[in-house]
Amino acid sequence: MMRRIRLFLIVLLVAGLAPGLWWRMPLPPLRHDEGVTVTRLSGLPAKVGEMEVEGAWELESRNEHFGGFSALAMTDGSTLLAASDKARFMRIAVPPGRNIAAGELGYFRPGGAQDKRLSDLEALAHDPETGMIWGSYENLNTIERVSADGERKTARLPGTGGWPARSGAEAIERLPDGRFVVIAESRGGDAGSPALLFPGDPLGKGEPLAFRFKGPEGYSPTGAAALPDGRLLVIMRTWRFGVPPAFRCLIVLADPAQIASGEVWTGRVVARLQPPLPSDNYEGIAVRPRADGSFTVWVISDDNFMRHQRTLLLQLRWQERTHEKARGKPRASSKIQQG
Repeated sequence: MMRRIRLFLIVLLVAGLAPGLWWRMPLPPLRHDEGVTVTRLSGLPAKVGEMEVEGAWELESRNEHFGGFSALAMTDGSTLLAASDKARFMRIAVPPGRNIAAGELGYFRPGGAQDKRLSDLEALAHDPETGMIWGSYENLNTIERVSADGERKTARLPGTGGWPARSGAEAIERLPDGRFVVIAESRGGDAGSPALLFPGDPLGKGEPLAFRFKGPEGYSPTGAAALPDGRLLVIMRTWRFGVPPAFRCLIVLADPAQIASGEVWTGRVVARLQPPLPSDNYEGIAVRPRADGSFTVWVISDDNFMRHQRTLLLQLRWQERTHEKARGKPRASSKIQQG
């Protein structure tokens, strides 16, 4: 995911160009009992594009499980689940109208059984009806499904054989009708990023439809969250070399009803996450509907375990312009096929 940035910083260190401030954080003594400090940030802009800024927090901890959070999912109306590049998780309580609180930290795989090949967890998807969670791992193009009772199944994604090396399933989301959208990390140029639309559970028997997703020039998808009508909010990122690297992120609204085999899928920008909003490597996104028809949009940043980066959580409010329902429907054979 961000290995190019990490490699760049290492090169600077070897060349003697980077002061100690930019060094990768030294490995702390292993500790799993440390809590998470949550600090509310001030001086925020009122809006970013179409979205109101309701809050921003910096999360800090010396817990060995903390950091590198690149995936985010809303598992119920008041809890966020974040997952990291080390296949760890963090639960965040986000009750409506109240302050947030970061709680449980731990291994995404039970008992700390870490398969090194399944460590770079990039995205999460959640089924609110069954409680199932799907996680995607970078480079291996592998999906892991976890049932509510803890049963697990892991398999390589079909249709990813031609995806770029060191890419992978950077964004995965379950649509309300049971289909899944999976997008690779790639700036993609004019062609866009490789992507797949599955008729049901990607670990089931349905064959995916291949297409490409394209956002603004130079931006790469890092996460996605579904709205109740099936449309997606896709978070995208670009960065430029520097000490430290400079990140610019944005959120695109896209309608899966417009996906066609072999074609390029696009959307429109609804928010740009850049100064005066605190800037960092925003990767994870989740959505919670509100009673008034608007949405709370949560966004989390991946600190890459670097001193100069932070773990930030944003709370945005978005009132959509229209209530057009996504037109696409799953095929009759696509009702949550599980292997």
